[in-house]
Order: sequence, then C-alpha cells, then structure tokens
Amino acid sequence: MVNLIEVVTSRPRDPSKSQGSVYLVFEYMEHDLISIINKKLPLDSSQIKCIMKQILNGVCFLHEHNVMHRDIKGANILVNAQGEIKLADFGLGLLITGSRLLYTNPVVTLWYRAPELLLGSNNYTMSIDVWSVGCCFAELLNSGPIFNAPNEPKMIEQIYQRCGSPNEETWPGISQLRFFNDLQPKKAYPRILNTLFKDNPKVDEVTMDLLDKMLIMNPDGRITAKQALEHKYFTTEPLPCDPKELPMPEKEGHDYEMRHIFTDKSGQKGQMIEAKKRKLQGDNKQTSQLEPKFKKLS
Repeated sequence: MVNLIEVVTSRPRDPSKSQGSVYLVFEYMEHDLISIINKKLPLDSSQIKCIMKQILNGVCFLHEHNVMHRDIKGANILVNAQGEIKLADFGLGLLITGSRLLYTNPVVTLWYRAPELLLGSNNYTMSIDVWSVGCCFAELLNSGPIFNAPNEPKMIEQIYQRCGSPNEETWPGISQLRFFNDLQPKKAYPRILNTLFKDNPKVDEVTMDLLDKMLIMNPDGRITAKQALEHKYFTTEPLPCDPKELPMPEKEGHDYEMRHIFTDKSGQKGQMIEAKKRKLQGDNKQTSQLEPKFKKLS
C-alpha cells in the first residue's frame, strides 16, 4: 500500500462559504504501471513476474483484511525508482462487514470492470479485484489492453468475444442479473483468450493458465488473490527478479520528464495549471505572513 505520511486541514477563510480543506500527503512514487507499459520498456518474463507478485501481494493483503479496492488499474498501481510497486487511490475502497450484502454498482474503471459488474450485480465479491488484476496482467503481456471498448454494452460484448458466452450452465444465476436480458451475447462465442497470445514468446502454458483462471467469467470460479500467489507461475523458471532489476524509464535512457499537476505546460491544460500554481503561490505568501493555517488531524 502507498504510505500516507500526513493529513492536514486548512482553516476556513469564510465559515459561511467554506469549511476548509483536507490534504493527504503520500510518499513520492515516480511512476505508475500505465507509464511503464506505454514506454514500451523491454520487460522479460522474470520482470513481469516480479511486478505481478508485488501487485498480488498487495491485493491479497487487502482481501485478508476484508477490503475490496474496487478500482484496480494501471494508473492506481504506483512504481518507484527502486522498482517497488504499491497500490493507491482507495476512493472506492470498501470494508466488507457481515451486515451488508448489496454494494454500489458500477464501480471500477471500465476497461478493468468485471463482467458481473457490467451485468448489474450488486452482491459481488472480492473476485472483481482479481479480474482487474488479470486485465493488468494481460496488459503487461500484450503491451496494451485486451479490453478497451468505449461503453458498457460494447465492453461486455468484447469480453464475450474473448472469454466466451456464459449461460446458466457455466454461470448459475447469470440470467437473474439486472442487465443480462439487455446485454446478452449477440451470438454464441467460444472462449478464445489463449489465441490472443499464441505468438507471444512471454506466454507459455503456465503463464496462460494463471491468466485464464483470473479472467474466468463466473466470479465463483475465478481464482483468489491468495491462490494466484500460490500458482506455479511464480515458482517456474525464470523466477521473479528482484524489484531493483525492473527497467525504469530513467534507467533505460528514455526521453523522460516528470509531468505532474504543477509542471505540465502543454496547451490549455498547462495554462489552467499555471493559474492554479500562481494562486497556490499567492496562498503560500499569505500563509507565511499570518498564523499557520494548518493543523494535524487528531
């Protein structure tokens, strides 16, 4: 998990208009998984195993503490310069208690959203996180997403086309999901997930077996995060490398520039950011002349 360093609050300037703000200060992480993939870095099998093992360790930790992340995606998987990977952005995270059976739908960014969510389930389980991790796994192997439709109907149809058409025999209860009647497969699709990687030198039989089990349509048949960690994929040669051996953009000599909220100067977005930057600098000047506006939350 990404470390929370400090929580501070600002006092309201005008109590009638604002209650002040809350600021969360996290440890600094140079990259996210999307930037690593988009840079087309030369990730070999041992390096992908290292990344996946770290991700699954994080997800397994969450699930063992009864927490669903509910928005696992490349942008929420952070990577520092030492190759350490941490999960971030728990805005949709949920602590599971025995008293609650129905949950919010939809959750999870579209390209990483499990089929049960797309079909309207409100009593989903932690297996939605495993599906999302499976999508990240496929993205690492494929150097790009395998599910990338622009909306829910096209996304579920794309999943059917790659993972096969489910029915009551393969997924008991699917016909009772809220949107199933409207989002049924247009025809009977076979499961062809393995053919998407047939010419990929990084995908052997063991690798495909783990990916296949993470992207099972029926959530009850999907592998758990703990079971995924125990899969022979991680004990088969080549073994996961040390995190320090992961290729970072700055190590590989890429034309790499940090682009954060206050340093991106491109186009209209850059102008808006510069305006915010000037406002922030002005606020800081006022703060230095007045009584400190921040205090720790108890």
